[in-house]
Amino acid sequence: MIMVATTASMIGQFNLNNIRLLINMGYEVSVACNFNSGSSWNQEDSLLLQEQLHKLGVILYNIPLKRSPLAVFNNLRSLYQLNEIFKQHNFDFTHCHTPMGGVIARLVAKHNHVPSVYTAHGFHFFKKGPLKNWLLYYPVEKWLSKLTKVLLTINSQDFSLANQRFHADKVFKIPGIGINLKKFNKNMDIRVRMRSFLGVSDQQIMILSVGELNKNKNHQVIIEALNILNDARIKYFIVGIGNQIDNLQNLVTRYNLEDSVKFLGYRTDVADLDKATDIFAFPSYREGLGLSAIEAMASGAVLVTSNSGGILDYSINGKTGYNYNPNDAAGFANGIKKIAYDKVFRNEVSDRNIRLASKYSEEYVQSIMKEVYDRF
Repeated sequence: MIMVATTASMIGQFNLNNIRLLINMGYEVSVACNFNSGSSWNQEDSLLLQEQLHKLGVILYNIPLKRSPLAVFNNLRSLYQLNEIFKQHNFDFTHCHTPMGGVIARLVAKHNHVPSVYTAHGFHFFKKGPLKNWLLYYPVEKWLSKLTKVLLTINSQDFSLANQRFHADKVFKIPGIGINLKKFNKNMDIRVRMRSFLGVSDQQIMILSVGELNKNKNHQVIIEALNILNDARIKYFIVGIGNQIDNLQNLVTRYNLEDSVKFLGYRTDVADLDKATDIFAFPSYREGLGLSAIEAMASGAVLVTSNSGGILDYSINGKTGYNYNPNDAAGFANGIKKIAYDKVFRNEVSDRNIRLASKYSEEYVQSIMKEVYDRF
């Protein structure tokens, strides 16, 4: 089989378990993606992934796929290269990811009479989403569903829509890629050590966000909420890299929040940071599901999130924390205040979130994926 995605990070962050499962099932696995650019990863991470895949016996193809549909030259070139790869091999099926990867792989697969699996990591069109997204993306995905043997969705909204309106032979709902519950667990020793390293006392409230620094992740609304609260005891740490770093840093400076907001950049110790935090902030405009928030839940964090898309599958107002319209800075400020000032509520929700996160385990997701792959 061949797995196709636009970026290396999509393979490395979301598909290593699937690749190992396929190998264990006896498949020769190939991977085609852009290992050079377009990813939220740096080049060193991409090279490490390639080494890891080589050790697993995976065949690699570097094609110049781009996220943007406007990158016509690169994507047409990718379509041609991928078609040549399909012509040279007798693939049993393809599993494709990301919007452009999904478009090109399914077109090539259909042309070469190869069945396809497509994972929709959150449709760009969703309830209360922008009209332009419905006009641009919905017709394309609906048409492509006719070329899809198995369509995988990762939240309830997408599953319902795909079941009712699309034409894939079979639609599955999977709870993301699954999380390692042993890695993301509550650990007081690590909590104390990490908070000491970060300079956060036990009397202070730590908020954490993990995600690419882009407009969709909407980190600025939490910064605006902290400006409203004006409480020096609340410390906000942001993990990630991206093109909004300057704008976010300028906003912190404008509000004189340099002592309260820290940018941690790219980190490999997110699991330990999750254990250290009290509140996990996830205010995205759009999320298919949001793995980082579920990982934080498993570690005992209380959530403050937006009320958009797949986030609502697990973010339950008053139960897991609070959720608000992505632009409601005052709402986020109120939610953070209620969590920060009510230790009893915070502890109750922490224990509840650990229990709720258990249904997103790697083992459960892999059982569904095996059922999918058994079809081929």
